[in-house]
Amino acid sequence: MERTNRELGSVRTASLPQRLHAFFSDAVCEVFNEFKDPNTPPEESALQQRLVEPLQWLLCGGDPQVVFAGIEEHSVPSNFCGKVFKSGEPAYFCKDCQTDPTCCLCMECFERSEHRNHRYRLFASGGGGCCDCGDPEAWTSGVYCELHTPSEQTDDETDPVESLQPELASRTRVFFSALLWYCMDVLCWKESKDLPPELKQGRTAECLTNQDTYLSFLYNDEVHSYDEVIYTLTHNVKLTHTEAVALATYVDRKGRAVAKCGNESECLQTQELINTDLTSNTPLTVKVFHATVAAHQSNAIIALALLKDLAEKSAAFRRLISVVLVEQSPRANACIMDRFFLNDSHLWIAARVGWHRLVMGSIFLDSVYKKDFAINLTKNYCQLQVNFMADSHHHDVCASNMTVQLFTVPSLSRMLVAEHGLLDKIIGTLLELLSPSKDQATGKLKLRSDTYKHSRIVYIMYDLRYVLRNKPETWSEQLRVQVIVAFKLLLDLLGMLQNVDMMRRQRGFHVEREEPWEHSFNFSIVLQPALLLFIEWCTSDPVLLHAAVKAAMTKHEEVAEKTKLLYKEHSVDRSLVGRKTVELIVFDILREHVSIHQPLPRIIAALLTGASAHNVPLTSLLQISPQDTRTPLFLMEHCSRAIVMAVQVLAGMWKRNGYSVVNQVINYQFYYSREVMYDKDIVMLQAMAAILDPNVFMYALIYKFRLEKWLICPNDDPAKRGETSEDALRFFISEAEDFLFLLITVFSERYCHGVGEGVTAIDALRREIIHRLYISPLSHSELLKQFRMSENENEIDRLLKEVATLKRAAGGGKSVFELKSEYEKEYNPFFYHYTRMDHSKAEDAHRKKVKTAVAAGTRIPPAAPKSPPPFCESFRGVMRLTSNPVLHRVLYCVLKQASSAESSFWSDKLLHEILHLCALLLSEETAADPHSLCNAAIGRFGDNAFLENLESLLTNRRAEEHRPLLTWIVQYLRGVRDHGTGGTPVTEVPAPMEVEGSPDVNATQRKEKAQERRDRLMAQMLSMQRKFLEDHREELDDANSPGVDEPDSSTASGLPPPCCAVGVSPLLSHTPSPVEVTCILCQEETKDFASQERTFVQAVHVQRSSVLRRCQAPDSSREVDLLSARADLPRGTYTSGCGHHMHADCWRSFIDNKRQEHGRRHFFPIPGQSVQWQRGEFLCPLCQCYGNTVLPLLPPVKVPSEATPPCREVDVAEWREMVAMALELAELPEEEAMEPGTSVDPTFLDKLKDLFKSYRKPSCRFTQSETSGEKQTSAFTGHFSQAVYMRAYNADPDDTSEKVCVAEWNNCAYTIASLEFNARVQGKFLLEKDALSSRQRESISSLVRLGCHVKVRPKLQALAKFLRDLTNSFLLQTSPFTELPCILETDCFAMMVNLHFTLTTLFASLSGATGTLDENPVVVPLMGLTDECLVRICAAAQVLQYLLTCSPSMETDEASLAQRADSGPELGVGQELQKLWIKYRKIAQLPSDTPPSPYELYAGVQEHLYPFLQCSALFFHCLTSIDFVHSSASLASRFEDLCNYLSLPPAINSLFQPSPTKCIINSLAQHWCSHPRLAKLATGPTPAPVLVSPCQLISLPNDFSELVKKASSFKCPKQLVDRQYGGDDGQQAMMCLLCGEMLCTNSYCCQHSVEEGENAARIGGFTHHAQTCSVGMGMALWVLESYVVLLDATDVSNVKGCTMTPPYLDEYGESDPGLRRGNPLKLNEDRYRELQQIWFQHRIPEQICKETESNRGLMRINWSRM
Repeated sequence: MERTNRELGSVRTASLPQRLHAFFSDAVCEVFNEFKDPNTPPEESALQQRLVEPLQWLLCGGDPQVVFAGIEEHSVPSNFCGKVFKSGEPAYFCKDCQTDPTCCLCMECFERSEHRNHRYRLFASGGGGCCDCGDPEAWTSGVYCELHTPSEQTDDETDPVESLQPELASRTRVFFSALLWYCMDVLCWKESKDLPPELKQGRTAECLTNQDTYLSFLYNDEVHSYDEVIYTLTHNVKLTHTEAVALATYVDRKGRAVAKCGNESECLQTQELINTDLTSNTPLTVKVFHATVAAHQSNAIIALALLKDLAEKSAAFRRLISVVLVEQSPRANACIMDRFFLNDSHLWIAARVGWHRLVMGSIFLDSVYKKDFAINLTKNYCQLQVNFMADSHHHDVCASNMTVQLFTVPSLSRMLVAEHGLLDKIIGTLLELLSPSKDQATGKLKLRSDTYKHSRIVYIMYDLRYVLRNKPETWSEQLRVQVIVAFKLLLDLLGMLQNVDMMRRQRGFHVEREEPWEHSFNFSIVLQPALLLFIEWCTSDPVLLHAAVKAAMTKHEEVAEKTKLLYKEHSVDRSLVGRKTVELIVFDILREHVSIHQPLPRIIAALLTGASAHNVPLTSLLQISPQDTRTPLFLMEHCSRAIVMAVQVLAGMWKRNGYSVVNQVINYQFYYSREVMYDKDIVMLQAMAAILDPNVFMYALIYKFRLEKWLICPNDDPAKRGETSEDALRFFISEAEDFLFLLITVFSERYCHGVGEGVTAIDALRREIIHRLYISPLSHSELLKQFRMSENENEIDRLLKEVATLKRAAGGGKSVFELKSEYEKEYNPFFYHYTRMDHSKAEDAHRKKVKTAVAAGTRIPPAAPKSPPPFCESFRGVMRLTSNPVLHRVLYCVLKQASSAESSFWSDKLLHEILHLCALLLSEETAADPHSLCNAAIGRFGDNAFLENLESLLTNRRAEEHRPLLTWIVQYLRGVRDHGTGGTPVTEVPAPMEVEGSPDVNATQRKEKAQERRDRLMAQMLSMQRKFLEDHREELDDANSPGVDEPDSSTASGLPPPCCAVGVSPLLSHTPSPVEVTCILCQEETKDFASQERTFVQAVHVQRSSVLRRCQAPDSSREVDLLSARADLPRGTYTSGCGHHMHADCWRSFIDNKRQEHGRRHFFPIPGQSVQWQRGEFLCPLCQCYGNTVLPLLPPVKVPSEATPPCREVDVAEWREMVAMALELAELPEEEAMEPGTSVDPTFLDKLKDLFKSYRKPSCRFTQSETSGEKQTSAFTGHFSQAVYMRAYNADPDDTSEKVCVAEWNNCAYTIASLEFNARVQGKFLLEKDALSSRQRESISSLVRLGCHVKVRPKLQALAKFLRDLTNSFLLQTSPFTELPCILETDCFAMMVNLHFTLTTLFASLSGATGTLDENPVVVPLMGLTDECLVRICAAAQVLQYLLTCSPSMETDEASLAQRADSGPELGVGQELQKLWIKYRKIAQLPSDTPPSPYELYAGVQEHLYPFLQCSALFFHCLTSIDFVHSSASLASRFEDLCNYLSLPPAINSLFQPSPTKCIINSLAQHWCSHPRLAKLATGPTPAPVLVSPCQLISLPNDFSELVKKASSFKCPKQLVDRQYGGDDGQQAMMCLLCGEMLCTNSYCCQHSVEEGENAARIGGFTHHAQTCSVGMGMALWVLESYVVLLDATDVSNVKGCTMTPPYLDEYGESDPGLRRGNPLKLNEDRYRELQQIWFQHRIPEQICKETESNRGLMRINWSRM
């Protein structure tokens, strides 16, 4: 190989292309033919040695290492990063410094730049873009990061090729040219059996001629789904499911894969088979190539990667590659980039990515040739987009994706527009691609889903937006020409949109088929940003403005000629207008075809706003005379049609047209489209109001709203207008309201740049924010949704700080912005961007503010609305409306109708509009005008009843709500009248006068009436109370008299009575109180459910749990020994429920009905569809809590009346002897046993006789016939037991299994321990009322008592085996340790529960009891005795665990002596514990020289014993129903109370004192310390199980970007794709919140088979991980989607899940699912604590059910693939 390399290095430059082709002809076939699997790429080492290294020798003409070392020594690194983003990779956007919204940084550059301290956004990249670090045109500051800071050697004007030797530079250029043309020729080669002539030599020619090996390539597209491709490969090509999944994944990521390798006929047959019976109409792309052709194609991709690496090594190599890419080649009469742009759509993903990365790594980093590349792309833009439209790949892998990197550069963009006509090329391309959707007859676009590829055309409009963002600072004639040419093309496009989707109002019947409308609106919405930017260009230059208006007018007239406008003279009131007729356009909107889409007049309206900036009159700009009325009427005609149509639709006049027209009107006024629709219609009306005669303008609007007859005869019946009588009045009032609303809008809405004087876009944005916040406080995200363009976000944030206050929410809730009080005065009740719903909300908010102010004693003076800014000079003609007599007549007619009590032609809104409009006109009009509103109102002009009508309304209840505004108007007019006929205008508003019926007078009257009513009601209630006392005096006296339950002196004195629940005496002396229960289904109340025949049940959910696990990886498939009570058990079973009670038969009927209901097909969602009712799941009928079984409600242990306590005190030693005797008896073989009931051993018999006087020897088994209620209880007990058994052992139901009782016991212990752990985490005391609700306590009580009502009771020999296993190492010391758990591996509480139930069941069986414990009088006393001994032994074991694991003290002797000198009870107990620490550690052979301090031992023992005491206290409270009494809330008092409750000495060291009753515990402790594994567990590197904290959620970093960095670097473990072109693994990365492992999920590559076989079910990576990590309950963070995913995969055939908001919030207290807003996210401890509680409280299934019920879309997700 070395010889070959040296030969290649000696090749001369002139013959280098021929030698390169010869080398490829031989080497490619040799390398790629050695690998049998064509989908597996060769090893990198083989490629490096046999292909890459020889090419490097050929390039360098010698040893590459020597040449490259010399080049790198003189090479200067690039200042431009240019890193290409993969899909899902994090991209950072600096909000303070970016010049364009597309400017971004990669993570490496961001972390090393000044932008990390700025305001930034974080998004997951869609792929294809590149980092802009180092681009001076992308950033206003912080251009370079630390990695790309320019060095002193950097000089942009120096040619980097000069650093190379001339011979090497020439050789390199020839080599790059030959290699790049080889790659282009091979990859774009269309012949399947042949290659270019220069490659048909040597080994390649031989293989093409003699070898019959072909490959069938399956190509990727975005049409077919994964499942469809997998199904085709498995059923048609007969691949296994695993092979099909691997092949589909490879195709998806690489672009193509080999489906068949064989001879030509076999491959062609495979090509046909793949598309056989395909469900989709579009066939899969399959191509057959000769193996040699495919080998050269793979080699070309490797060569592209080599070129990219070379470009990274040196700026000289980068420059030479750029030169070769753009230089014209005589062989093809084109450059390589031309070929690339034309053939990119024919390449597969891997080839495209290779070319894209080479281009971005070379020519994009070269500022000189980047311009040539941009020119070349502009030249090929049209064909590039045509190819993209026909392509089936995503935009990020197409060459058209490169436009964003070029068109967003200001210098490049402006150069391309001025010199190469970029704008007209983009718009021309758009017109060409839309031509198939154009109706040739009408010239309009028909955008339908079958012919319209909206998602791809969108990218062309994005390109237009990128270019238009870079507005020129100076204008040249050449630039003006290019822009106006492009603008005319844009007008052609708008002409195609003019009057699309026209509709006519339906009459008589409903429309049969609603026409689609979404495509036109979507197109307009996407085009809107570019349209607004184009308007900014045109209005920035006066010459361009005139040319643009002229072109737009010409186009509008050209389009309007197809629909002739009819002008007609209309009769008018001569006394008002001064003439008989006015010429108007005749058009009836209710009868003719109308369209919302009017882009041509709207763009003219937008252009007219530029007149003010250049001081151009509107008439001059439109080139019309002041006397011309037809042109203004023509311009406002289509805009007024759209406005009036919207009014009619919202009034319900178009209801027979269906929802299509309603949706269009809603979108017409909605925020994302109104800026180029509704807003421009208003601007057009304002412009025409400034030009037209006010009389003509008013009559034009009146005619459109059909109010001309009403204006003449206000009292006429509205039914004459054509509607039915029932709708006539409603329609008339609605149109009148909207007519006045339009007048208010035209006159007062001046917050538009170019309309209001001095108004900027910021002012309009501020006003919008004020009116949004006036309705209600909003969160940051809710506010941003009200605005269209994200570019305004910086301004929005700044304005929010100015006008609002951020109210922080406690507990991780959303923070909201609240409007500052000083900005409330800017509220306009008729804000034109309010919808009807917004108007109602704003009015309610205003009423609340007024009510609050009045309640606070604030007097609201009458005031006029705030005056808007003055009109610009061009629009100042609108002010002529103030003196228009037609408007005065309208105001008078409405006021007259409102003031008349008999008139029904009025509404509250109509009156408010009239008053608001009057106030606006009065505040702005000039009093010197003889035709002003003031003169008309006070009788100097027109009807003299105007002011009288206003005054009459002061006392009219109709105007009560608007009386402050009405009062101001009346005062103003009276002030004008009082100055006389020639008086001066009023400059000051008179002080408010008290008017009868004013708000203050009415408020006082209402308060007095309310107080009188309250006094009357209080007197009535007092009378009823007295009557009740007289009628029930005897019952009340009896209730207050003392009885037998009178408390003792200790209770009366305030001290709690002594309390104990463990032992014989508490059991025999306690009488349970009756429990009142109500069935939630039939509502039947039961005073004492224990005495009822009908069984009560509770809805519960039984689940497997790993919350308390102390091992790292629980295996859900391994059987667990639940009886051994090991502390390191991987899982358990937990029972939870809402605790609502139901009769068993009521519940059964409910479940049967629900199963029938959900068994039927429903066309609409019904509650409970997320639950598998047929599989035993259900929802609680009352609270909808999720459950899968029911738990019978059981009473406390019933004590037989003849039961007596033992005759003498029994210590632990004697009790242990009794256990041993019972164990020996139970272990007797069955054939040696006597008849049932007579098998009692004489020794055991003597012991029972000696202890209990009530003992009777059973002559036979005690039997008792069960009542119907007991049978029902027994049946449901068995039902619940089987549910627990199935989940505990992962087994099928088995009524005969002896492990059923073991599963119940473990369930009881595990549930109580989980409740205690959760209460401890929350800082609560388990026995307090707020720790558990009353219903929860009843559920836990029934769960505990279930152990005493066992349906499947084990046989004696099985009980003996259970007991022997439990007591071998813990109690009886009867066998060697061997593999038995030591004391540090034992859960003492679980051991106590198992021993309690085992011994109680054994004693009951030996005594002859078959059912409950009350069948033999000695069983309950024996249980009390057993409990007392078990508590002492297990408590001692718990203390010993701490003594053995407590580390030796590191204190000095002086400190220890100083502590010993103190006094106190804790000191004495601590010193005794020190002695025990030394004693037992010596026995265990552990270090015992330096014991911890007494206080440390005392506190440590209490802390370690506290959980055991709480669990035990709750267990015995539920068993006996004896209440726990608190003496104090302190920890020490609670510890003492717990000890008293459990019959334990408070000085816990006394358990080990060698007294006659304690010696056995001391002996047991010594026995426990002699276990051989104890020393290793106590001192080993792995902590003992009893010291390991239960499973909690992992600690998360405070900054979310750290997780993003970790996720973006994550790679799929199966590595289906080579590293160089790896897939978007980071996008699918989830992090398990229980163990922290990163998982590849929601992807086919990491699926696992549940069973063997081809048809085995497959589950995703997260589902599989949940099985091993947390027994099926999963909680993970989907990092780059910013979601928390909850998963219930306990049953892989019924996997459920849901998503929740993550615990990461931004500065506004909001999460960011999907990273859509991109604000920096920080960990919120409260939110994370909520997730922790969901895990601790086992609420994952319940949360999933709750979320699924509220969001039915979650049911459609295949969660098993997650």
